Amino acid sequence: MSSVETIALTNATIEDASAIAHMIATAWQQDFAELLSAQHLAMFTPQWFYQRTLADIEQSDTQVQITKHNDEVVAYLCIRYHGDDDTGELFGLYVHPQYQRQGLGRLLFENAKVNLHSAGKSEMLVWTFEGAKNNDFYRRLSVKQERHRPIVIADGHYAGIGFLYSLSDV
Repeated sequence: MSSVETIALTNATIEDASAIAHMIATAWQQDFAELLSAQHLAMFTPQWFYQRTLADIEQSDTQVQITKHNDEVVAYLCIRYHGDDDTGELFGLYVHPQYQRQGLGRLLFENAKVNLHSAGKSEMLVWTFEGAKNNDFYRRLSVKQERHRPIVIADGHYAGIGFLYSLSDV
């Protein structure tokens, strides 16, 4: 793959939704298998993520971007603007396992900050499961504050952690 500095992020289209959904479903199976019950994890199929991705692509207050390599989706970023709220949300950031640890995740993260700041947001928040592999990644990126709340999936309650970032340095 090209160096991270030359990677292009493009807006996702409906035609990209299936490839995005498969990448995210695979990531969930790999990254959250030890945190979620098998019953709850099984709910998050490629079809479930396909429907979620289509909704995100079509929403006006959401921006979905991808990076491709050899016509394959290798990274996905979804941010939500949340109207007049001062805090935007990094709703999803996924990098295909073969492309991790090359700076692509950080590039997507920084792009999310720039886009939210340009939209007038002063903070960015990302929620994930406490104890997930991605916790260390988010902690390394100048967290302003950590927040905690349960993440409810059907009848299951899981520890959630939110990482809040200031956008004043953008």
